[in-house]
Amino acid sequence: MDDLHIGMAAVLLVFGVIPVTVMLVFYKLRTRQMDTLLRLAESNANLDPETIRLMSGAGNGYKTDYKWGLFWLALGIPVTAGIWVSSSPTEAVWGLIPVGFGLAFLVAGKMRLRE
Repeated sequence: MDDLHIGMAAVLLVFGVIPVTVMLVFYKLRTRQMDTLLRLAESNANLDPETIRLMSGAGNGYKTDYKWGLFWLALGIPVTAGIWVSSSPTEAVWGLIPVGFGLAFLVAGKMRLRE
């Protein structure tokens, strides 16, 4: 394998397999929380609004989007700069993928704030 295949495999692993695995784990956790909330509601337990908010994850708002956006920008900018310095600007385009994710999360946070 030449260097290009190794780089493409690394990009696919870092930006493909690992995030999808993390998203699946969080999906499973969210599903368990919702199942627990449904069981509590079906058993006529006393559910106050604070418990429902905590269990449903309704507290996630624009701040979460801002945090994820800053995380992706903090990851993407050094990766892009490193690729640019070590190889060529045409290959540095691959480093702009996490920068794009970061900008998308920041825009999503701004849109949620307006709602």
